[in-house]
Amino acid sequence: MSEKLLVTTNNNMLDSNDPTRNLCLFSEGCDCYKGVHFPFVDPAEIRFVKGDCYNPNRINTPTCKDSEIGAFMEEVGGLNFDTQLSNGVYTLPPYIPTLDYRSRTFRSFNQKHYPVVAITLQDILRSGGVVKKAGALHEHKLEFRLSVLLGPAFRRKKTILFLTGPDTLIEWVWYQKNEIKLFQALAAMGFYAVVGFNFSVIDGECPWSHAFAQKKSLVSSQLAEAAGLRVIPHVYATNEYHVARYVEWFEKNPNTKIFAVNCQLQDRPEDVATLIHNVNEILKQVAYLHVILQGVKINHLPQFGDYLPRIHIAEKSPIKDAQFGKKLDLSLESLCLKRTWKRSGETIEQLAFHNVNYRKAYFELLRQEHVESYEASPLMIEELLSPIRF
Repeated sequence: MSEKLLVTTNNNMLDSNDPTRNLCLFSEGCDCYKGVHFPFVDPAEIRFVKGDCYNPNRINTPTCKDSEIGAFMEEVGGLNFDTQLSNGVYTLPPYIPTLDYRSRTFRSFNQKHYPVVAITLQDILRSGGVVKKAGALHEHKLEFRLSVLLGPAFRRKKTILFLTGPDTLIEWVWYQKNEIKLFQALAAMGFYAVVGFNFSVIDGECPWSHAFAQKKSLVSSQLAEAAGLRVIPHVYATNEYHVARYVEWFEKNPNTKIFAVNCQLQDRPEDVATLIHNVNEILKQVAYLHVILQGVKINHLPQFGDYLPRIHIAEKSPIKDAQFGKKLDLSLESLCLKRTWKRSGETIEQLAFHNVNYRKAYFELLRQEHVESYEASPLMIEELLSPIRF
């Protein structure tokens, strides 16, 4: 970390070289401002704080002011990014369809075209989590759909599990991880790889909260590997300090060749810009890394520019479109996708396979258009866009 950004030991104030004009009313109330959690949280990170760190009800997340902060720190072994991973994933196809529990019976996703597929946490649970009902939160026992990967859509394929979903679900699963033998159960189910938990890192919240959530996700990856699973760490960086910590971690874990980012909640233009910039920055600084963008909006992809060959996309939207009776059409002249309504007689499976093929073809053509050295296979594009016969 830059020496210019450190707290001085004499007056606990930020160095004068650091811009402080963005500090808000609550900044000095954050313990990170005083250097309490340095060197794992840089005091300069408080310039991103937008709210009060006093959060006794733990809305969204615990903060530096939490009365049980010691227990939270003990849970993750401190904020130091000292986790080690060795059992990584090294190669993946550019396009990974994400199926759900309803689509497990589809037979059209053959191994030749889609050797790798994905699924999310909520689709492997029969019931469970914490749900809001009648204005209150209710806990339910967690039960796995242990045979989900035996469905034709997953059989004989490499299936990646994304540990993403509503915060209430993933926090409850994490809380119950030992009781339900979470990672042992996932290993027994036969997943090819598991992506670390996507714990929320929300812009504007306490910097300690960010570091805690990021470290907790790395710990989840370490626990998954200890259970015998291949692991893809989940990364979410909202500023340059996060980027620096992750880059340092990747340099210490050279067996990790691929990381994942959940892009499903970035709607505001400034959040999208931050995500794209920080992903590009990590790829720039660690030249061998690839990234899986989960649920990235297709129109954002050109902004990754020359990094597109190192980007993989995993998405559920083509399947969801099919379930709502929507069909994709691809214009080769303007290279854009549009949704139409299905024709009479087309099943959900036919629509899903069509939509996935068109999204895959679009991604190939997009890479060809924006990366000078990349050329899509004409035969593959023709096959993907050919009329589908069942």
